[in-house]
Amino acid sequence: MSLLAMPLLVVNLGSEMLYILDQRLKAQKIPSDKACKVITDVVKTMFEAQFVKELFAPQEMYTVAQTRQIFDKLAHSSIMKLSEASMDKLFDLMVMGVKYQLLCSTRVDQIFEITMTHVDAVMSLIGDLPTSMSAPPELVASATSLLTRVRTQISSTYKSLTLGSWHLLRQTLFRFFQDRRVKVSLFLQEGIQSAHGRIILPSPQSAYIGTVTYYDLLGGLEEQERLSLAVQKIEPVEFFCHPSALGENLYSKTRAKVVPPVRRSSTIRPADAGTTSSSTTSSSFSSATAAASASAAASVKRAYQAYRGVLDPVPSVAADGSQSSQAKEITLLSVLLNKSQNTGGDNFKLNLFGDDDFIETENDENSLDPSLNSFSSSAKATEANAAACQKPIRFTSDEVTKRAAHLEEVMKDLDLDNSAIHGKGMDKSGSKQSSLPLLGAEDL
Repeated sequence: MSLLAMPLLVVNLGSEMLYILDQRLKAQKIPSDKACKVITDVVKTMFEAQFVKELFAPQEMYTVAQTRQIFDKLAHSSIMKLSEASMDKLFDLMVMGVKYQLLCSTRVDQIFEITMTHVDAVMSLIGDLPTSMSAPPELVASATSLLTRVRTQISSTYKSLTLGSWHLLRQTLFRFFQDRRVKVSLFLQEGIQSAHGRIILPSPQSAYIGTVTYYDLLGGLEEQERLSLAVQKIEPVEFFCHPSALGENLYSKTRAKVVPPVRRSSTIRPADAGTTSSSTTSSSFSSATAAASASAAASVKRAYQAYRGVLDPVPSVAADGSQSSQAKEITLLSVLLNKSQNTGGDNFKLNLFGDDDFIETENDENSLDPSLNSFSSSAKATEANAAACQKPIRFTSDEVTKRAAHLEEVMKDLDLDNSAIHGKGMDKSGSKQSSLPLLGAEDL
């Protein structure tokens, strides 16, 4: 695991959050003074010098739940207060945006360029605030200086990394985004996602693939030939590369909308893609497959819950009783963010998204478990279900009387009287009564 992945994760996710906040504040026609304060306060909190210093210290990767806590505090560091549902959708959009950029990068070190593009785009967004929202120049100047300092620190930290370090860092980020799949309407409309929610990758075809070059003993070019490879026989329309550069603001209203090509696989259901003309499958094989699928679904669900921090949260105490280093880092970052929490009287609550904004919530009928299809619901729902299952069952007095009467009828049918039921050794006349036990030792 790379110890330098957290800064890139937070900076890229934070930049995506600023893109979305800027678009939603304008779409909901929030007064310009309040919208400007939200954007500048979030930027100043996210890139505050002490917070950035602790963030860039080598540390292990946070879990999704821990990272979500950081952005909960960042989003509420200004006068804007979001509902739980709005924060869920906001975080899902941020995660899917960065996941798309990471998956579509064609070089291991391209995440560095994506991060720089994010920082430059945020600087441009801040620079436009005096025109778009009548922001005070001093606010813009202080936010810009923080962004400039962060840009310099990113360059000095990652510019000299080796390819091996970039490979490790990239795999660490991939592990963070694994199994995160939410359908985003913008991505579906512009060909970034397929109809089943999967990110569409760029075409692997290249002018250099299949080229064989021969050199002489002195290193001079001697001959070139082209070989026919299976990878060259793919259908280019099944791949798509969005024209916007990775890291640019896809939510900008000034950006031209993209119409993707019609893909053949978009009209094929995954369940039909692997079917054949043979219909000789036996019933025993079908039942075994169904059982295996059910077991796999249960395993995936448990793994997902643990991944979200519901079943297996990261312990904050090490084996020797001391606080773990990761817990110390989280605690320190939380303290630094809490110092920037706004408690003024101008706070306003905002439902950031409408019912059909950005997130597609319909279930995918091909998924193993409908509850695993859309990860836009937070782990809080799972916790609520678990708490509900632990509540004691309570009956009214009438229900108790009815159940007792029903039990008496059942016992009479079994020729058992009250003394046998309650274990009494006496009948009503006071004489000893021999009664057989309900269960013998051999019955256990």
